[in-house]
Amino acid sequence: PKRLKLYLWALLVLSLLTCLDFRSSIRSGAIDYRIYYTAGYMLRTGNAHRLYDYPTVQRIQSAVVAPAPIALPFFAPPFAALPFVPLSLLPYLPSLLLFTILNLALLAVTVFLMRPHLRALTARWPPLPALLFLSFLPVSLTLVMGQISLLLLLLYCAGFVCLHCGRDLTSGFVLSLAL
Repeated sequence: PKRLKLYLWALLVLSLLTCLDFRSSIRSGAIDYRIYYTAGYMLRTGNAHRLYDYPTVQRIQSAVVAPAPIALPFFAPPFAALPFVPLSLLPYLPSLLLFTILNLALLAVTVFLMRPHLRALTARWPPLPALLFLSFLPVSLTLVMGQISLLLLLLYCAGFVCLHCGRDLTSGFVLSLAL
């Protein structure tokens, strides 16, 4: 158990150090959140019909996020931009901070949801499940890049829990939300 704790803390520190490398990318808006923020902004400002118009997206991204020679296009269906409309009311960096806090909340709910299914890990060391989630590099990168993957992780875990409890229909519904 002592060696396991050391490895987990080392992985967590490694994840944090890796994320610190992205500070300049975050400030310059060269992360995935740029796409979602711009899409939410476009919906809010009446430019929904130009959501997939590259020159318009490039102009708006450079104006509301940070100047860049290329735009990061929005490839998701238009309804995927709806949750980002309220976030676009804030300036880019505070919006990103709020989105990161929301993602951390989703991760906390995921850990809470999965905790009963990770009893063997909890028995070894109570913080182990949470540290496993936090020290997993893709989770850290998802937080830093401003991606929506943690919502998908929560939905998949919720589908698993429903299936495990014998609620097949609910599980199918939850998994369909992930699509």
